[in-house]
Amino acid sequence: MFAEEEPPVGPFPEVTDLRFTTADFMVIQPCTENLNVRFQAALSDPDGDLAAVEYAVTHVADGLSFSMEIHEDKWGPAPWVYTISNNTLKDNIANPIPGGKYDITVAATDTERNYATSTISFFVKYELSSLENTWVVESEDSQIKVVEGKCVVGEGDPATIGATIFCDSKITVRVYLVETSDTGTLEDMLTYGQMVAEKVFMADSAVTEDVEIALPDLNPLMDAGLEYNLLVLLFTPECGALGCVDCGIEDWEILDCDLVKDIAPTLG
Repeated sequence: MFAEEEPPVGPFPEVTDLRFTTADFMVIQPCTENLNVRFQAALSDPDGDLAAVEYAVTHVADGLSFSMEIHEDKWGPAPWVYTISNNTLKDNIANPIPGGKYDITVAATDTERNYATSTISFFVKYELSSLENTWVVESEDSQIKVVEGKCVVGEGDPATIGATIFCDSKITVRVYLVETSDTGTLEDMLTYGQMVAEKVFMADSAVTEDVEIALPDLNPLMDAGLEYNLLVLLFTPECGALGCVDCGIEDWEILDCDLVKDIAPTLG
């Protein structure tokens, strides 16, 4: 007859104060930013019989991982800081580094085989994002209606636009309302346009997918008799620089429909 294994009995090890001391986003393109991700953790055991501690770094989507032992001189109630560099990922995950979400799991075990774990996550951006298509999401209640080739903004609920984007980790989508007369250059559109929406999208690994961005009520932002366009752009804020208009922008597209304000509410 097999004897049942007794469940672990505490006290258990403790992994506390696990958090990042840098940003949780390593950017390799379109700029190099935060190439050393740092985190801290405090490691202890109430009855003082801690036996082994390590941290593991895992690419969530494909399971590639490595682990590092945390030596005894770093155990105790005070947190120590650890560094994961881009070179560490190249040497231990893959080169080039796969973009996406990574988990850091700290595990502590005592002499009685009791254990504790704690996990935090960060993202690595390796590939440039791209924008493949944009459109107005059709809805009976939307304030944007396509009438004779124009996007007429009238009564109704604030509209939603759709976009097909490629992203390997994290990307910010920004939408600007721009007078058509100001669409000559990207710099003009960013200088004179109004940012009306912003949304961050995240992915565990490289993916192309359709996303939606909700717009505000555009009526108060438009004047009758003028034509407008919607500029949709993909942006990595970490690559922005003070005084630089278009730093961090990876791709952009003007929605293929000129917007006009409806001066006759019954139109459309």
